[in-house]
Amino acid sequence: MGGMIPEKIGRYEIKSELGRGGMATVYRAVDPRSEREVAIKVLPREMLHDPQFRTRFEREAKTIAMLEHPAIVPVYDFGEDDGQPYFVMRYMTGGSLSDRLRSGQLTVPETARLFARLAPALDSAHKKGIIHRDLKPANILFDQYGEPYISDFGIAKLTEAQGSVTGSAIVGTPAYMSPEQAQGNAVDGRSDVYGMGVILFEALAGQQPFSGDTPMSVVVKHITDPVPHILDLKPDLPGGVEKIVEKALAKDPAERFSNCQLMADALGTIARGETLYLGPAPTASRMAAPKTLIASKGAGGTPTLITKPEGTEAPRKRSFIWVGILLSMVFITVVVVGGILLFGNQIPLATAPSPTLEIARPTRTPELPEPTITVAVLPSETTGTPESVSTETLHPAATETSKPVPSGLGGADMIALLSGKNLWTMHPDGSELRQLTFDGTEKHSLAWSPDGNSILYISGKCILIADLATGASENLTCFLASRYLEDLAISPDGTQIAISMDRLLYVVPYDIEKLRSVKNHTDLNNLKGCFTFKSLAVKAVVWSDDSKK
Repeated sequence: MGGMIPEKIGRYEIKSELGRGGMATVYRAVDPRSEREVAIKVLPREMLHDPQFRTRFEREAKTIAMLEHPAIVPVYDFGEDDGQPYFVMRYMTGGSLSDRLRSGQLTVPETARLFARLAPALDSAHKKGIIHRDLKPANILFDQYGEPYISDFGIAKLTEAQGSVTGSAIVGTPAYMSPEQAQGNAVDGRSDVYGMGVILFEALAGQQPFSGDTPMSVVVKHITDPVPHILDLKPDLPGGVEKIVEKALAKDPAERFSNCQLMADALGTIARGETLYLGPAPTASRMAAPKTLIASKGAGGTPTLITKPEGTEAPRKRSFIWVGILLSMVFITVVVVGGILLFGNQIPLATAPSPTLEIARPTRTPELPEPTITVAVLPSETTGTPESVSTETLHPAATETSKPVPSGLGGADMIALLSGKNLWTMHPDGSELRQLTFDGTEKHSLAWSPDGNSILYISGKCILIADLATGASENLTCFLASRYLEDLAISPDGTQIAISMDRLLYVVPYDIEKLRSVKNHTDLNNLKGCFTFKSLAVKAVVWSDDSKK
């Protein structure tokens, strides 16, 4: 078309261009047979020779035609004009949700009505095995009566044909992308639940839950960062809204609403002023298991209630339940105290560190000035043992002539430290200061690898490893179903790694390749380490100098 607006496509008379993207151009047109206005979506000629784009385009038309739901923008016609495929849809005159949000946030009742109409449409698609995968305010359109519709199934995917067209590339809009979709993993309807959760947050708070300087930084936050508290942004919202947001945006799909209707019902409950019960709150910072992230511009050039738990009755005779709980707690206390008195000398408690191994864990004390620097010291080649790990506070204004020098470093060769939530390295005298990460996500528990060539650390529910030579970080392993991943420590002799997860201590062989395959408690047990310590809740780990305790 060369940028020119055609006069006709098929029998349809073109009036104006409505929008243009990398994968399609949309025109406003008139059907001379019915004399009604329509929207025509056309695959650009430059995409005609790309079988992937052509297949995806044709599949979108067939997908929408197959759905036939009153809250999905309907397809009227499909065809080709001079070898150029197009399909004809209802022309939506009421603009998009994105347009409406520019004028301000929605109220809870307005949002509840919106979700009540759209949720059945999405659930209907999911039952047919179709996942939208690109839900966002720009893809929710309104007709002349203000009724909302879901549009743009351009990257919709059939759950039974996961790699058929898009392969392993990540396609979608970063600001609304579920953690599992962002990692290129298989998705189901709960991925769309997540997208609707982001829309809910934006509609009520006036901003997206996660933002960043680059699309990839936003993707990383969806995977690693806890869900922001919407009540901190909008304290006038009903408290139940935060519960709905946290459940919809849970990192683990199993913790989300199992379908969109349940989410809409929950919102309706809040809008009516009724009491909402959703059961236990999801783990706010739960981590999905990332693979190496793939940056993809995708199509268009953009990286692209129930009042009781499901299947349960409301609890009854609570007084008896509490009596049972109290009796159980008394019994457990007696057993634990008795066990400590009888077998205390056999419990492998961590010994106090020797004077040559001074450990200070990442501090989160709010009184300390920012940024807080957590320092991990690389063993000196001459001593072969860790000299110290300490916590210092550095100020951003430090210059070449006033670089901080942590005390007590002895013969250490290199220091790894955290500043501004990013990983840095430098020599003990402050020279060769180097930034390794730039994602700005929370990190803790730095540990040097035995060969001194990389640094392990925890971010969210993942253990990552940063390579000093390349400066690149990758996920070593992630624990999808864990509630806590609080510490790791490699033994001084480099043969074992201690991991504190869900307040249990695992001591297993330090084998990078085997650790890559570990995803849960069972996998850790299968590594057949020296022991798994379950007697007391363990949050932090310190090794003795001889690596035996």
